[in-house]
This record gives sequence, structure tokens and C-alpha cells, in this order.
Amino acid sequence: MHNKLRATFRQLLPFLAIGVSIVLAVGLLILSFHILVWGAIIGGILWLALQIKKYLFPQNPQPPITPSKGDETHRIIEHDQDELP
Repeated sequence: MHNKLRATFRQLLPFLAIGVSIVLAVGLLILSFHILVWGAIIGGILWLALQIKKYLFPQNPQPPITPSKGDETHRIIEHDQDELP
């Protein structure tokens, strides 16, 4: 009787392992889809809020800054050809 129980348990163990792995894979798949769906919902809400903010409070584009002739922020350093290595 004890040997029959041991043999049955040896035959049952691989099926239990396969069943647990299938349930684990399906559970992880459902969990990842759940995370993706909530991420898409939250991202869509944030995008919609940004679009509403842009519509209600438009930014005035600032003209690009062009340096004038008297601007001291840019310097040109000239070198003589004989001083270069």
C-alpha cells in the first residue's frame, strides 16, 4: 500500500509542477496587463491635462536671441599659422 502511494505521488508531482507554473504564468500575464492598462490610463490623463493647460494658458514664443555688434559675450581668438604645432 505504501509503495502504491509513493508511485502515485511520483506520477502526480510533475503534473502539479506544470499546473503551478501555468497558473503562475497566467497570473503574471494578467498582472502585467493590469499595470499596462493603469499606466495608459494615468498617462492619458496627464497628457489630457497638459493639452488643456496649453490651450488655456498659451506660451508666448520668445524671439531667438541674436548677439549684437557690441555684445561682449562672444570672443574670437585668432592664432598665427607659425604658432600652431
